[in-house]
Amino acid sequence: MTPDFSSAGYRRSRRAYVLQCTVEYLIALLVADAFLAKLLGALEIDDATVGIISSFITLAFTVQILSVLLCRRRMNSKRISTVLNCVGHLLFVFLYLTPFLPFRGTGIKLIVMGIILASYAMRYLVATIVFRWANSFVDPNRRADFSAKKEIVSLLCGMAFTASVGYIFGRFESAGRMNEGFLMIAILILVLNVANFICFLCIGKEEIPVNCAVPGMREVLRETFGNKNFRSVICMTVLWEMGRYFTVGFVGIYKTGDLAIPMFTIQIVNICGEAARAILSRPFGRLSDKTSFAHGIEIALGVAAAAFLCLMFTGPATWFLIIPYAMFYAVSLAGLNANCFNISYSYVRPDCIAEAMAIKNCIGGLCGFGASLLGSRILAHVQGSGNRFLGMELHGQQILAGCSLILIICAFLVTHFVIGRQKVLKQ
Repeated sequence: MTPDFSSAGYRRSRRAYVLQCTVEYLIALLVADAFLAKLLGALEIDDATVGIISSFITLAFTVQILSVLLCRRRMNSKRISTVLNCVGHLLFVFLYLTPFLPFRGTGIKLIVMGIILASYAMRYLVATIVFRWANSFVDPNRRADFSAKKEIVSLLCGMAFTASVGYIFGRFESAGRMNEGFLMIAILILVLNVANFICFLCIGKEEIPVNCAVPGMREVLRETFGNKNFRSVICMTVLWEMGRYFTVGFVGIYKTGDLAIPMFTIQIVNICGEAARAILSRPFGRLSDKTSFAHGIEIALGVAAAAFLCLMFTGPATWFLIIPYAMFYAVSLAGLNANCFNISYSYVRPDCIAEAMAIKNCIGGLCGFGASLLGSRILAHVQGSGNRFLGMELHGQQILAGCSLILIICAFLVTHFVIGRQKVLKQ
């Protein structure tokens, strides 16, 4: 039986999914970039460790491999996704209560790392299941366009949200009441998580045909690792994840530290980037639906390369180059986030899609986290040398940006010369 994507139930589920993604995005904004950098700085954690902690999201990606085992059995996708996702977000409330603990040092580092890793692990364990479940209410011929619409709603809400929270937090910081600012963020996360729970309840239950056989593990491996077309997608994902996480985890502390940019200004810069991303998300989606997901990724990687090129030349005297960096990086995500998820549909059978995404994200996450560890060593070495490298006065983040640029160019070449020439499966 062909699903009626225009029915009231399907439309309600799509709207609830859009709202759930928006709420989740707002929570993510509170646990990233300058907000997270301020928290970790208040906990007296050094720059190199801040970058590693900021990149823990990539390590949590490895948990997605366990979702392959969850997909082996028929289960209530709605129930398990709702519980694990909401509990994972709830842990972030406790993250912003850590400044009230009476100790610092190694103990606080372990607590922060444990909270972040546990939170992302719970959410990523069901991430591909949520995607498969919620995306089952979307017309296959309009996946990229729907992803773009979903992203635009999140971005528009995020712009107003970060400006407001950044301004209020800045007032607390100026008054010497930073802990009260952290408490405000903890309460915001709690309220948003309640909204997240309600949105999950409003998405319909996943409909799986009774006679639909669950593919065996050997069949899944043949469709993924044994599939040369999908292997090239994994290769591109690895290069992209390594490229961005070599640097992005250290940019937040660079803005607030060496560049000495005020918190409110940082949020305004971020808003400019998100505005550009919102404007271009829909055109990216329509272009990918009309041509291919690979073509959308190829263009986005080119924009990402421009972003890290700008960051290479961003220093205290040229701090304003952080603006084009933020703009280009945000725009690149407009083309990469949705297309990197959806491209699995182009080369893997629909009944193996959740497992394929989990495998791809797991490998990409491991490599991304490895890149962040290497980046932290380079950053610590450069800072220990008085911000000098090969006899030149350079900040560590500038060197990391150069490494990122090389990796992203490699990802572009794989996409253009390999993935873009592969035969796409008909859905």
